[in-house]
Amino acid sequence: MGKRVHYPAEIKWKAIKMFENGHSSTEISDVLGIKNSSQVRIWMQWYRNGETIHF
Repeated sequence: MGKRVHYPAEIKWKAIKMFENGHSSTEISDVLGIKNSSQVRIWMQWYRNGETIHF
């Protein structure tokens, strides 16, 4: 079983800005060193729902 990775808020906000600028979640995860691109989609869901407390 893998270890949980915690990303700083700065990385999450960079990912959101990149996504809003048209980058794919796979591209964002490659550029920012995020282990799984689905994590970017989760952050975007939180952002859209106003759940920024997670950041």
